[in-house]
Amino acid sequence: MMTEYVPQKRLFHFSDDPTINTFIPRPVKVPSRRTSGMEWLNGPLVWAIEEEVDFMYLFPRDCPRILIWPTSETIPEDKHTWLGEHRAAAYVHYTCSDLFSTASIYRYELPIDTFEEVARRRHVGESYPG
Repeated sequence: MMTEYVPQKRLFHFSDDPTINTFIPRPVKVPSRRTSGMEWLNGPLVWAIEEEVDFMYLFPRDCPRILIWPTSETIPEDKHTWLGEHRAAAYVHYTCSDLFSTASIYRYELPIDTFEEVARRRHVGESYPG
């Protein structure tokens, strides 16, 4: 009997800091309104994103942008119209042009077994030595 190959999820944290050796949980800078019982998500955490949507973080931190990508409900005609053969598209505010030539983004891979999925493709975890 043949078993189906299921790729292992990979998690990443993006930062403009190239020197992170240990990920120390910290609270969000601007707390979000959370549903009852989920307020802890504004507390000290390390956030990570799945590889499938890591493109959302390939931009300087303060760069306003709109990102689009297909979902399972996207019809082929819309995917072709909006994305062509690309996996996603980004619309970036013109004021970011200087940031793109001067900013650096660093991608850190984190162990999935130390994180908990809290939203679709978003994970939180405790501190982790990088």
